[in-house]
Amino acid sequence: MKKLKNGEFELAARGANAQPVADDPKQLWHTDSAVPGGTNYPRFGNAASDALIDAIQNAPDEATRTKLYKDFQQLIYNEQPVIFLFSPQERIVLHQSFEPVVNRLGISLQHLKLKK
Repeated sequence: MKKLKNGEFELAARGANAQPVADDPKQLWHTDSAVPGGTNYPRFGNAASDALIDAIQNAPDEATRTKLYKDFQQLIYNEQPVIFLFSPQERIVLHQSFEPVVNRLGISLQHLKLKK
């Protein structure tokens, strides 16, 4: 893990998880984190990718954010800094007795509240 964090590798197998909500790519993909000890392990990034990440964080609405996510995903696809093996596509169903907690990126499934 130390070598991974310091960028001392050519290829590394790694697992990752994702929440079925809007993702904030800054921690994993922004050049601010592409330093030894940072969390951008592939050291990927440039001005264009950073601008997209910043725009995603500040998008005024869901439609704009969705377009920016797709643009960022296309950039990752074109550059191939990592190889994604699969991504689940199941839908999440929420029982009506729970009240979703909405943050700036969407619904947080980690902070559900039981309706009173």
